[in-house]
Amino acid sequence: MSSTKVPAAILSAVLLLVATTVSGAHWDHAVDLDENYRLLWSINNQDITFEVQARTLGYVGLGFSTDGSIYGADVVIGWVDNGQVHFQDRHFKMNSNGEPHVDPSQDYVLLLGYENATHTVLRFR
Repeated sequence: MSSTKVPAAILSAVLLLVATTVSGAHWDHAVDLDENYRLLWSINNQDITFEVQARTLGYVGLGFSTDGSIYGADVVIGWVDNGQVHFQDRHFKMNSNGEPHVDPSQDYVLLLGYENATHTVLRFR
């Protein structure tokens, strides 16, 4: 191997490592719930900031429940339509069928939302 190829290969590996470290440094926690849904979050003082990265060009949701049931769960739902991000705080009423109801109090704050060719990404707290 020539001497110019070795430094270039080392430089590429170092740049890849730095880029990976910098992009992941913002989040305290990350979990891939499956190959299509990644959840990242960080805790700062009294706030938790979440980012959902989903391989979809449709709706994205994340729910919070005290007992694991969908009924009574608080749900964040978002989507991108013609470049416009839609983001809603909703909940499933007990024993209801169908879509979750919009909460009268919108308690989550959208920080970032976009769609690319394969994924929808929502960041909120």
